[in-house]
Amino acid sequence: MSGSGERYDVFLSYARTDDDDGAVTRLSAEMIRVFAQQTGEQLSIFFDTQHIQSSHMWKARINSALKASTVLVSVASPAYFDSEWCRYEWDHFVARERAPQEDHRFHAIFPVYLDGRPDLPDAQPAVRRWIRDCTARQWTDLDGARYDTEQYTARVARLMQHIVQAIRAHADGTGGFLDPDIEHHTMVSDYVGNSARFVRLLAEAVNVTIVGLTNETLAVTLQDALNRKRAYSDDRAFWRSLRVVFLGDRLLEGINDERALYPDRSEALRQRRLAAVWGKRSVSVLLRRTPSSRWALYESSFLPPFAGTLFEMPDGRRLVQLLVRRPQRGTSDHLYLEFEDTTDQYFTAAFEDIVHNSVNDNKIVPIGDPRNGNFRCTGSRFRQNVLIDRSGATGWLPLVLMITWRNRNGQVEPLLQLRNESNAARELGRLSHLSGHIYQDDYTEPGTGPPERATVFDPQHPALARAALRRVQMEIGDNPPGDLRAVTPRSYLHSDKEHLFLFLFTLELPGWFQFPREAEMHHFPVTELLAVRRNQVLRSAVRVCRATLSGRIRVTAAEIVRLNLTLHGEAKLGDELVAWANRAGSRSHNTVQKIRRLEKQTRQTMFSNGREVQIAGLSGLQFREFFTMLLPLYEQFGVPGAAEQLTAIRHDEPRRQALDRLSAMYQDEDLMSSIPIEL
Repeated sequence: MSGSGERYDVFLSYARTDDDDGAVTRLSAEMIRVFAQQTGEQLSIFFDTQHIQSSHMWKARINSALKASTVLVSVASPAYFDSEWCRYEWDHFVARERAPQEDHRFHAIFPVYLDGRPDLPDAQPAVRRWIRDCTARQWTDLDGARYDTEQYTARVARLMQHIVQAIRAHADGTGGFLDPDIEHHTMVSDYVGNSARFVRLLAEAVNVTIVGLTNETLAVTLQDALNRKRAYSDDRAFWRSLRVVFLGDRLLEGINDERALYPDRSEALRQRRLAAVWGKRSVSVLLRRTPSSRWALYESSFLPPFAGTLFEMPDGRRLVQLLVRRPQRGTSDHLYLEFEDTTDQYFTAAFEDIVHNSVNDNKIVPIGDPRNGNFRCTGSRFRQNVLIDRSGATGWLPLVLMITWRNRNGQVEPLLQLRNESNAARELGRLSHLSGHIYQDDYTEPGTGPPERATVFDPQHPALARAALRRVQMEIGDNPPGDLRAVTPRSYLHSDKEHLFLFLFTLELPGWFQFPREAEMHHFPVTELLAVRRNQVLRSAVRVCRATLSGRIRVTAAEIVRLNLTLHGEAKLGDELVAWANRAGSRSHNTVQKIRRLEKQTRQTMFSNGREVQIAGLSGLQFREFFTMLLPLYEQFGVPGAAEQLTAIRHDEPRRQALDRLSAMYQDEDLMSSIPIEL
C-alpha cells in the first residue's frame, strides 16, 4: 500500500529481547497476512531485522525509515520502556501527531502488548508518563492468545482495521482513523441496582478500573463476576489488571445521597464513613484471598470528575460506565450511562489521570524486633506482602489488639468478632477481639518517608493508640466511646511467616453501646468461650493425627495438645495421644477414632446473618494465652466465670503445671518454628 520510493506503512518499534522467541517476527508476519486479507494489497512494514543489513549505518537507516513511515506499532513491554532508542522512535511519532501540518485527530501510534499491560511502579517519572501515554491510546493486548489461533488472529485483525483506516485517512488528508463502532456511540442506560449487566461486563473484561464513592456493595459484585469468569476458565482466573479508587475520608462530607434516610447531617456522615470503610475492607479482604496479585486499591485525595468504570474488553474495545448521581437518592437508585470510549480515548486518559493522581492504599507497616517489652522498628514492608501463609518470611511485626467489653445492667460482657469472608482474610470462622496493623503514617508525617532514626514503641507511644482507635473506627464509622488503656504486650510465634508482637489495649464501652450488625461483634460468656476452645484443642489433636510429621516433631506436637487437653479436664485423653505419637505408624489406634468422634460432638455453632455457622475456635494469641492473658483481664473487668476458672486452675496442681509448661513451650521460638501445623 506504499507509494513510489522508500515508503513504509508501518514502522515496527520493539525491544530486541522481546523477539528472542520470535514473538515480534510472528506478529509482523500476521500483520502482513491479515492486511492482505483485508485490503488485497501488500503491507509495507519496516522491521529492522529485515531491512537493515550489517553494512548499513543503522542509526541513519532508522531515522530515514521513521520519516518514511505512516504509523508506528510499538511492542510495549518492560524492556521496551527501558530502551532509549525505543523512546526516540516513540517521540518521533508523537511529534508527528502534534505537528501543525497534521490534523490533530490523526493517530499514528498503536501499542501492542505481548504479555499484558506493563506495570512498573518503581520506574522514573518520565517513564511512568510514557506508560500513561501508551495506555491512553488504542492498544491491542495479545496476552494469553497463542499464535496461530482464532483468538490471536481476531486481535491482530482488529489492530489492522485501525491501521488501515489510519493509513487511508492520512493518504487522502482526512485525518485520523474513524472507527464507526466507536464514533457512532450506542448509549445504554440503567439503574445501578440492576447489576446483572455490570457483573457480565466485569466477568468478560480483561482490565478494569473502578472509580467509586463508598463501594460498599462492590465486594459482592466482584465475587459474582469472579465466579462467572472462573466458570468459563479455571478456578484461578483473574483480571490482568483490577484497579479500584476510593474517596479519601475528608471528601465523604461532599456526598449527600442518603439525606432522605438520615436528615441529621452528622448521622448521615457517620453512616457514609461506615459504608466507605466497609466497602474498602470488604474489597480488600476479597482480593487478598485470591491467588492473584494483579490488583491495586487507591485513595483519591481530590474529588474525581466522575464516578464510574472502565472495562477493557478482550477485543480491544473500551467500554465506559459513568454514574449519574441524584441528591437524596441511594446508590442503587442512581443511573449509569454506558458507551464506547471516544476515538481519542478521552475517558481512558481521564481514568488514568485519576489513578495516577491517587495514593496506593497498600500501606507501609514497620518490621523490627521486641526488646524488654518495647518494639524497635528496623525496616518496613507493604501490608499486602506480610503474613502470607507458608511464605517462610522471618522477622517481627507489631500489631495492636483491643480487648473490648461493656457493663450492661450490671453484667460485664466481653465482645468478640466472628471473623468471616466479609471482614477477614485469615482465620475465618474464629472469634477474636479487634486487632490491626500499625502503619508508618501513624508515627511519621504522611509522605515524608521512614524516620531517620529507628522508632521504638513502648506501650504508651501515641502511634499505638492511634492505630487502636482507627481499628475500632473501622467497625463503627466514628470515634469509639469509652476508655482505651494499655496493658502488657504479648508475643505470638509462627512457624511459616512473621512473628507478631501485640500491643494490648482494653476498651470499656458504655452499656448502651452496640456495634453495627455488619461488624459481627457478639457477647460470648466464659462458658461458651471455654467450649469453643476445648473443641479447638480437639481439632489440633486431629491435625496431629493426620499430619505427616517426623517422630520427634510428632511427639512434641502431641505434648502441646496434651497440655491443652489437661487444661480442659481431658488429661487421660491427652496421655493416650502422646502414647499414640510414640508408637510410629499406629494411626488406626482407638485413640485417634475417639478424638475424631469427640471433636465432632463438641463443635460449637452460632447464628450469623440469619444462618447457623460453625465456630472454628479462638484467634491466634487469644487461643494460646486464654488462661494467662484473656481470663486474667476478664477477671479484672468482673466477667462472670473468669475468676472461678482461674481459681480452679490454681488449686489443681496438674492443671497449673500444664499451664506453666504450655506457656514456656509457646514462647520457645526454636520449638514453635519446628512444628509445621498450627497448635
